[in-house]
Amino acid sequence: MDRARFAVVLSIAWIAAILAAVIAVYLTITPANAQETKCGPWAVMHKVITDQLHFVPSGIGLISEQAALVVYASPETGSWKAFVIGTKGIACEISSGADWSSIPLPDLPIPGQRPA
Repeated sequence: MDRARFAVVLSIAWIAAILAAVIAVYLTITPANAQETKCGPWAVMHKVITDQLHFVPSGIGLISEQAALVVYASPETGSWKAFVIGTKGIACEISSGADWSSIPLPDLPIPGQRPA
C-alpha cells in the first residue's frame, strides 16, 4: 500500500473512532436524561458556566468540520461538563461528572518552527 493510500485509510480510521466515541456518549443518555440535555446558544452557555459556575476551559477537540467537543472544569470542586458545539453556535451539554483531573501535556513542536 502506498503512503498516500495509507494516509487516507488512517484518516478514515481516526474519523470512525471519533464518531464511535461520540455515538457512545449519546447512547449513554437514557430517555429520561435526554429530556434534561441542555442546548442553547454557546455564547450564553459559556457565560453561565464561566461567570456563575466558575468553570474554566480544560480541553477542546474537533469532532468534525461541523462540531467541536469542549470540556470545562471547576478547579475548586473537580466538577466538569462536556459540550458539543456546532458551527452555527448552538451547543449541547452532553455529559458532566466529578473528580476532574488535568494532566500536563508534553511540549509539542509547533509545525513549521524549529526546536529551540
